[in-house]
Amino acid sequence: MPAVRKIKSAQAATLHPSFQMDYDSNVWTFAQTTVGQQREFVTVDWAIPVARAELLTDYKHRGLLDELKCYLKTSIVDDTVRMTVGSIPSTYMGVRELVKFMGEREIRTLFDISTAVSWEYVEGLEEQYIMAGGDVGRDRAWTHSTAYKLIHPLTQIYELADSLRARGGQAPCEAPFDGRKTYDVVTGPLGLARTGGLLPIPDEISVPILTYAYEWIEHGSEDVIRLQAEIIPMLIDARSSKGPRRIICLREIKRHIEEFQMSPIPGTLTPWHEPLLATDRIDDAGDEREISGTQALRRLILMTQSACSTLLQACTGIRAHELIGLSLDHDPTLQHGLIKSVTSLDGLMEVFSICGISAKREATRHEWTAGLRPLGTKHMPIVLKSIEVLVRLMEPWRALSGSSTLMLSFSHAKSLPSGADGIGRMTANRNSLLQREFAVEALTKKRGIEMTQAIYEVRSLRPQRWRITFAHYVFRSKPELMPALRTHFRHMSEQITDQGYIGNDAALLENLEGERVMETSRFLVQITLGKPIGGGPAQRLLMQHAESMAKALSVMDGETLIDKAVAYVKLTDLRIWTGTYASCLIDMVPDRSSCNPHASLLTVRASPDFGVRSPGLCAGCKCCIVLPEHRDFREDRLLKNQAIVQADRINSKDQRSKIAMSRIVQSRAVLKMISKATGDASDRSGGS
Repeated sequence: MPAVRKIKSAQAATLHPSFQMDYDSNVWTFAQTTVGQQREFVTVDWAIPVARAELLTDYKHRGLLDELKCYLKTSIVDDTVRMTVGSIPSTYMGVRELVKFMGEREIRTLFDISTAVSWEYVEGLEEQYIMAGGDVGRDRAWTHSTAYKLIHPLTQIYELADSLRARGGQAPCEAPFDGRKTYDVVTGPLGLARTGGLLPIPDEISVPILTYAYEWIEHGSEDVIRLQAEIIPMLIDARSSKGPRRIICLREIKRHIEEFQMSPIPGTLTPWHEPLLATDRIDDAGDEREISGTQALRRLILMTQSACSTLLQACTGIRAHELIGLSLDHDPTLQHGLIKSVTSLDGLMEVFSICGISAKREATRHEWTAGLRPLGTKHMPIVLKSIEVLVRLMEPWRALSGSSTLMLSFSHAKSLPSGADGIGRMTANRNSLLQREFAVEALTKKRGIEMTQAIYEVRSLRPQRWRITFAHYVFRSKPELMPALRTHFRHMSEQITDQGYIGNDAALLENLEGERVMETSRFLVQITLGKPIGGGPAQRLLMQHAESMAKALSVMDGETLIDKAVAYVKLTDLRIWTGTYASCLIDMVPDRSSCNPHASLLTVRASPDFGVRSPGLCAGCKCCIVLPEHRDFREDRLLKNQAIVQADRINSKDQRSKIAMSRIVQSRAVLKMISKATGDASDRSGGS
């Protein structure tokens, strides 16, 4: 066993942007990089219980503490991992359990964890969680997700062994779990299959909610903005008054709110909303409370914001954190700083998109298609109308708080804010609660059901389910839009969209298979033209077989070339696998696959190994073809890695990211091949 050492080299290493703190401190605090989270900071407290009232920060355990600190920092700054702040809490959970286990076994260093010991660790976790099922308190179910979080740090420590030792750290002496990946351990020996993904919101719930939200924004949003503008000056006057004068002002405000005339629904004499008289409301805790005056207006404002957020998520599939992160100062060249408009290729339509930041894995710029209209018309798609309403509705509160975010929250429980401290950032949890509250009102109004029944029906409503609902709507409307849906969602693999979002519905799977046949058929037709269609190792193979493919298609039944190609694909059961960064011809040349080397031994249709497949691996695989539709991903990949190299140059002239440099070279090469195939003189790769 090597001697325990102080991790001086880890302390002296160049700091990563996410790692700016005192390495020797027993508490590490990271700023949350994913917007909309309940907590703005992620804290790692190294005073972890070890055994018998001992803590990891005690002197006798300093060696293990240094090893684990080295691991966490390395996983953040090392190019092979680049752990984000959002992944730290789950990693910390695993570290705590590992420390507890090592304390019970009196294991002083990570080096002493052998393969056999790693299996003991898993067995102990399984027993601990299963036996704790009857405990009072938080549910400790032994699920796929829980097991993965707790086991993965040990696997990752071994994978980082070389980097850790170079920094003065330590790793297990043998590969944990016989060298098996974390996923294999969880799904194999532990037998914990991943549960199904979120289901789309049923029509009997989604349709009334979206209808009510649409009517609220179309017919009522102007009233809400106007009433708010009338009340704010009156409220300022009341708050500056004292004694009887203040009471008179507050009474006048209450009277003004209650007597405000709501606009009628177009074509009717029926107001879109009932007067804001004093009413009783059941809150989340089941308590009944009276809502009147400014409290009624406050609720009207928040419900308007919820109607907008519901429509935005349901009509674009944008995630909650992406919506919450939208800011009016994102790009000063755009309308409201975030709405982009372009003319369609045929010159007939004006296409709108929302521009912002997506941070599922790391912060990246992204655009969400937001609607279109005939060029030159004034029609405003409901998504744009929702953005417009949010901009105007929250403008007084942005001015008061100094914030530029599209959505805000009121920090205090009552009335309207009087200062910046009364206005807070919107969080994912708050957005979810407000959407459910809006949904309850929508169901009671549109379906005429009791509030208790409505509360029961929306209990499992989550903003993320609007994304699944959007995917199902697009796919049901036109299965041919599946590739566009993958691009819209920025899914790295078609497996994520197909399995995670479409699910196992037999009718949908039949449509999905039909679309895959059409994609493959269109691809084969392109091959017969005998011209480069993209880049990658498989391009040369396609050029060599263009003539033979043309002959094969010519003898098939069908009136057009695409009909003949469809017949050929169905006869041969051939499929092309598509994705965000490359398409795969493994079904044509299974013996040349890099991600699935045993594909040629299978008697069934060959497919990529999505657990192994990656942009770097595919770029060198002889099954890979990079098409023009993959250009955006490759350009983003180039820019990200150029930024990493530039940051390294600023921080240290001697430390350059070799992985980032190789990705830059690879991205440039791929972009040049795409440009050559499309006849584009510019590869847009830029300098280093």
